[in-house]
Amino acid sequence: MATSALPITGRQSPLASARARRAAIAGILSATPARPPFRKRNRSAYANFLRAKYEAYTGAVAVRSYPYYLSVDPADVCQLRCPTCPTGIENERKRGPAPLRFVHRHDRTLLTTTIFDALLDELGEYLFLIMFYNYGEPLLNKKLPEFIRKASALDIETEIHTNLSLPLTDRQIDEIMGSGLDYLNASIDGFSQDTYQVHRVGGDLELVKHNLERLVAARERLGATTAITYKYLVFSHNEHEVQDARNYCEHLGINFIHGDAFISDPRWLPTHRRSEQPFYSENDISSRIAERAAVGQPDYWSEEEKQTVWYPKTLKPGHLPFCSWHYGASVVTAGGPVSPCCAASKDVDDFGTVVPGEVRFADVWNGERVRRSRAAFSGQTIPALEHVDSLCVRCHFPKFVQQLYALQDAKVVAQFYRQFADAEPELNGAFDLISRSRYNAIERMLLRRGAVHQSLLERHDENDTGPFVDYFEHHLTGEAAALPSPPVAAGAAPSGQPVRLEVGAASGWIFTRTGWHPAESAAGETFRWSRGRRSALSVPLPAGHDIRMTLDCQPFSFPDCAAQRVTIALNGTPVDEVVLSQGRHTYCATLPGERLDGASPNRIEFRYAYARRPRTVLPPSDDDRVLAVAWYGIHLEELSS
Repeated sequence: MATSALPITGRQSPLASARARRAAIAGILSATPARPPFRKRNRSAYANFLRAKYEAYTGAVAVRSYPYYLSVDPADVCQLRCPTCPTGIENERKRGPAPLRFVHRHDRTLLTTTIFDALLDELGEYLFLIMFYNYGEPLLNKKLPEFIRKASALDIETEIHTNLSLPLTDRQIDEIMGSGLDYLNASIDGFSQDTYQVHRVGGDLELVKHNLERLVAARERLGATTAITYKYLVFSHNEHEVQDARNYCEHLGINFIHGDAFISDPRWLPTHRRSEQPFYSENDISSRIAERAAVGQPDYWSEEEKQTVWYPKTLKPGHLPFCSWHYGASVVTAGGPVSPCCAASKDVDDFGTVVPGEVRFADVWNGERVRRSRAAFSGQTIPALEHVDSLCVRCHFPKFVQQLYALQDAKVVAQFYRQFADAEPELNGAFDLISRSRYNAIERMLLRRGAVHQSLLERHDENDTGPFVDYFEHHLTGEAAALPSPPVAAGAAPSGQPVRLEVGAASGWIFTRTGWHPAESAAGETFRWSRGRRSALSVPLPAGHDIRMTLDCQPFSFPDCAAQRVTIALNGTPVDEVVLSQGRHTYCATLPGERLDGASPNRIEFRYAYARRPRTVLPPSDDDRVLAVAWYGIHLEELSS
């Protein structure tokens, strides 16, 4: 089949883009301060980080790495009744005469030392960050300073979010500031009681300010380095007090940030959001309700969750075929349940529960629900897991939530360079490739100096991951893993049945290695351009019989170009060749069974006769990529003897 020529995306020329980057970075450096990197010093933490990245990029269903960021709720209870929080909504409903008709979490409690110690014993070696908060008020747990001290002793960065609207003794203030806490974020949405109490229902602003001022005084007296921040969510009823709050913070010597919130009442939209369209349309909500009803869960959604929601669509949606909550981050609620992510509030969705002495975190981390979730995101069908249901199979959260804490990765990279750099050449090579997939040359230079500017913590982009995956498979697969080989099949290997790799989709993305540009779409179909003169796949295939490959692709064409010839190499040996005609067509090639490796993935390499930059052969294009072939799909089918 033939189609018209593919559009070539316009891109800046190298000189223009370099100047723009330098100008942008110069502006950023002058406007935003550097953040300290993480302080982890043990090598095993960085090896685990790299393995987790490798497993995410290759769609591993059962993993041998632990998460490196952890949210632990010291208390999944709260004293306030905020109308945008599941805990606050339940608290408000409890005040009424009627019994609660909907409960997000039935067993709300405080985190015990036994559970926290079990988590730290198992994961502490690998954690860079613990966020002591989620859907509760952390300061309700008097053991919080003890938890922070224990985490800090393992070089783990710590952070809390608190409403501060509760009585605190002088001893408690000193214990918090003397615990080694890195970041304390106070959620204060207003500067007068009248405006503050609209959202922070039941809160006392004077008590909050008093506690805040005492914390600042204790920080100075004890010589603590805790960064204290006044976090202000902006609504229509409090936008006029933003500057007053900012002035107060400047006087007090603390940070001030303001941001947008999810809003279900359009009257709450501040001035700068009045023209905003709902984040979820009525059709989206109806579809979600019907989807749950179809699987026998008609009462899954609360009335609040059935409302239209507004949120700015300014964050870049996630395009990666995995969720970082399945590999690099996790949430443990106060009683030990492991939640799918920070946005999941219902205990019915928990992956499992950590029970000290009985159920380890690792048991949950490779449990059926987590493996089913990983498979769903990477487009894999695992027959043994098809009976397992999971929230993630039909994830309804905004795409950016899936990679939310991957924004912190810059602090891991910077600390690795500061702590190890050339002293660990194999790890250094892997971190160099991770950096190249996400940051430009100037940003990488800053990271090598241990500088993490705020701009690097505000965007997330992982495009060219193939070189890192290739490097890991060649240099780091023998590296000691945090977890033993799981006694469950990964499930990614195609069987003898026909398999189509959609190269631009999640199911194909996990098999790509070096030589690919990010996925794009045209006319409703996804595809990937090859990068340079070679591109490679790594695919598990059964040995013994020939495999027929049907290639769905289109060569990069320009005036007077020769026919594109593609040599196909299997595990390093050329085995076939196809000549491509202009336009999109399908072609057949054969992978000989005697050269297939049935025990490990097979490397299939496409070697191109030529690759060109559109800006040099298709004026006035300024696209500087090196292109050879656009790939839509590859169909693999075992041939019987």
